[in-house]
Amino acid sequence: MQNNSTLNSQIVEEASHWALKIEDGALTSQDRIDLAAWLKTSPVHVDELLLAGALLTGLSHVDPDKKILINEIMRDGADVVPLDSASVTSEPTVAPERGPLSLGRHG
Repeated sequence: MQNNSTLNSQIVEEASHWALKIEDGALTSQDRIDLAAWLKTSPVHVDELLLAGALLTGLSHVDPDKKILINEIMRDGADVVPLDSASVTSEPTVAPERGPLSLGRHG
């Protein structure tokens, strides 16, 4: 039996797969049947597919020609710090207080 985290990761992965197939226009007739069945399985599937589609749409201007390879980014991401339970605190982070903005004339 899968735990919730594993199951959620699997749903996100499947939703991403479907979103990419839809975006590429690569859905066959059988794919459409399979996608409909997958969506009917759970409202979570619908939510994750909508989220994946929104992310693809929102990020489409970043690499419109699809030349950036995620594997290269991950390999070159030496300055990326992974989040783990040790780096997350239960205390909220509060921005330092700043003085009021001066919207008047300077001079």
